Amino acid sequence: MATRYWVLGSGTWDTTTTTNWSTTSGGAGGASAPTSADDVIFDANSNVGTTIFTVTIPGTANCLSFSTGGAGGALDAVMTLNLSVASVSTLNVYGSLTLPATNFTWTSAGSVVLNFLSSTTGNTITTNGVVITSTVINWSNVNGGWTLGSALTNTVNTCSFYAGSLNTGNYNVSLGQFNMSGGGARTLTLGSSTVTLSGAAPWNYSGSNLTLNAGTSTINCSASTSQFTGGGLTYYNVGFTSTASVTLSITGANTFNNLTVAARAGGGIGLLVFDSGLTNTINGTLTLGSGTTAVSRLIVAASSVGSPTTLSVATLTAITDIDFRDITASGASAPWSGTRIGNCLGCTNITFATPRTVYWNSAASASWSGAVWSTTSGNTGGLTGNFPLAQDTVVIDDAGLTAGNTITYNAAWSLGVIDFSSRTNAMTFGTGVVGPSIYGSLTLSSAVTLTGTSPFFFRNTGLTATITSAGVLFTQGITIQAVSGTVAINGNLTLSTTSAITLLNGTLDLTNGGTGNYVVSAGLFQISITSTRAIAFGTGNITVTGNANTVVSANTLTGFSYTGTPTVNLTYSGSTGTRTITHGSTGATEANVLDIYISAGSDIITTTSTTTFGTLSFAGFTGTFTRGAFTINTYRDLVFGTGMTYTAIANGFNMIGTVVPQTITGNGVVIDSPITINSVGGTTTLGSALTLGSTNGTITHTSGNIIANYNLTCLTFTSSNSTTRSITFGANIISLTGTGTVWNTATTTGLTFNAGTSTISLTDNSATARSFNGGGLTYWNLQSAGTTGSSALTLVGNNTFNNISSNKTVAHSILFTAGSTTSFRNWTVSGSAAGLVTISSPTAAFHSLVKLGASDVIAEYLNISYSHAS
Repeated sequence: MATRYWVLGSGTWDTTTTTNWSTTSGGAGGASAPTSADDVIFDANSNVGTTIFTVTIPGTANCLSFSTGGAGGALDAVMTLNLSVASVSTLNVYGSLTLPATNFTWTSAGSVVLNFLSSTTGNTITTNGVVITSTVINWSNVNGGWTLGSALTNTVNTCSFYAGSLNTGNYNVSLGQFNMSGGGARTLTLGSSTVTLSGAAPWNYSGSNLTLNAGTSTINCSASTSQFTGGGLTYYNVGFTSTASVTLSITGANTFNNLTVAARAGGGIGLLVFDSGLTNTINGTLTLGSGTTAVSRLIVAASSVGSPTTLSVATLTAITDIDFRDITASGASAPWSGTRIGNCLGCTNITFATPRTVYWNSAASASWSGAVWSTTSGNTGGLTGNFPLAQDTVVIDDAGLTAGNTITYNAAWSLGVIDFSSRTNAMTFGTGVVGPSIYGSLTLSSAVTLTGTSPFFFRNTGLTATITSAGVLFTQGITIQAVSGTVAINGNLTLSTTSAITLLNGTLDLTNGGTGNYVVSAGLFQISITSTRAIAFGTGNITVTGNANTVVSANTLTGFSYTGTPTVNLTYSGSTGTRTITHGSTGATEANVLDIYISAGSDIITTTSTTTFGTLSFAGFTGTFTRGAFTINTYRDLVFGTGMTYTAIANGFNMIGTVVPQTITGNGVVIDSPITINSVGGTTTLGSALTLGSTNGTITHTSGNIIANYNLTCLTFTSSNSTTRSITFGANIISLTGTGTVWNTATTTGLTFNAGTSTISLTDNSATARSFNGGGLTYWNLQSAGTTGSSALTLVGNNTFNNISSNKTVAHSILFTAGSTTSFRNWTVSGSAAGLVTISSPTAAFHSLVKLGASDVIAEYLNISYSHAS
């Protein structure tokens, strides 16, 4: 271990530059740059004369302990320590750090790093009022121990305590954010310190192995938006000090002595959120700061609507103008009551203000929080003291607002029943970018115009709320969070083509309790979540009008159910952009998948993950279906639109319905993907001729019943397994365009086959061999087609045919496997002088050809070998 002294004024400190380092105070430069084992000292001899000097750290600098003064005397001019390169400059201190109270400035380019890395205890950090600006501070050695020797102030950045022991020494600490993530063993001792944190995530303990000795400390979070991640520890006093709070949250099941939320200085509403399902304990006093009027409010809520959190409180200060949602009050302070307390549902042991009916009583345009409310109808003015709470009914009639004026919803107020039904004079209800939370019904009249962009949130936990739109267009979306509740639609409901209908919890009832069957029309439809939710369709439907977006977001169907006919219509008729559909990648069952009908448009449709539908129909769509590289499952129908384009892909369609018969309708579209029929006990029928493409277009029959009365074109057809299944053909043609084994029913256990009067035509025109593995079944017509193809066709098994034919005009072969018996009623295979047809075996072994019926076989230009004819 050595000591290095800084000399010669301004210079660079890194791991290699030696210019400014000396082995003695004021000595010659050129000593080696300090390492983690060397102390560094800056003193009166560090500069030239008494001139101001700067020590610049452009990269990494190391030292054991950092100090100033000593035998060389205190700094006699201002020293600036400049960590000059943002996100790069790093000072690693392996011992103690002591800064002088005067003649010292710490500067940085932002997000630079000060690491405390000592592997021993007994280290001190004394900044003597120097502000550590824009620097990330880390403590990260499990064997290290540090104690503050003065108050510590760090602006803006996050300080992280990863390992070791840190004692604030009862000094005050001011930081941006204090992070304790990770699992390193560490002990934090706060004593009587006040810790002031200014960041949006001021306190973050999301790891493990932290021992917190809170002492009698106070932790104050000063930002208007603050998330206190407590991690289930025991704290002394914690406060949120902003008087303009927006969103405050506490995560974890924590214990506090006192917990304080400052009162708002002006109007508006703040939100304090606790984790659902957990208990936070306040052994001293809970102070929920109240404003001075009914329009200066605080909402105290659980993080998930409908899932309560518990606050166990010994003493609760008087509460005024607080809304509670999903809060269970317990402890010595319960039950709770106060003045103008709003009921946002889901609460226990809280007494709320008696529900009222209040009226808008301002003739002029005004904000929701204005002095406009009265308990009687009229336009004589109102009081903020009558401000409606979540349990109240609001009536906006003609006696209040003058025709043509506007009511502006200006903050996230909690609304109860909102009734415009008696309004006949034109008016506007504007919500801007603030989404109203509604705990009751919303009834509009045709005289109302809605403006705004953020959605209406219906949070009527356990209750039924009704939306009566009266034909009014919603420019906002609608989000339903009605846990164990229902939002019923009374009349058709129309949202803009960019707005979403989103179902997160509860039931969306398109029948209004069975009194009708209505349509909800929205730009986007979103139900992808795992909570319990349902749609009562009746014979109503969801109509999706948006484009160039994920128009259906239903990737997760866990927890979802429906009644009625689950129809979702996509009706955008333009050609712009790509409509993305996600549906049923997780949690899909035959009982909960939706029927998606893409009935218009010439744009692009895509899926981006495994999707599972009831029906997927493109009837009316003339654009391009470019799907992602994932499987598409359908429980009901698969319909392609006349004139649409299907982009070839190796990922297939699975027909998996077991309850409702399925139909595949090609409508002339070439579908270059495989199709698998795997509908246990179900039936899949062709609704038109079906043509699969020449690259990927195979059919695999795993289970269920196939009824094909229309022509079918595919590369290969396979139904070789032991499951119960059936195939029924009519008078149709099955064209097999591939090579290799183009027909495979080798294993016929469990298979019922009815050939009808069908023709199986092998149409490849190449010289590549083909085989027909018939599994000993009885077929109608088998045709070796592809007029100019010289390939060999091998028939495998003891099969029976009405007719074996060929329309080839070139030499080719029809081969029968060794020992097989092939029976036929008619033989229409002949060659020509220029194109002999070889009848033989693929091996030098005999087979049998059995003519059924009395007529003779007349054939020409056959080259026959290894055949026993009878």
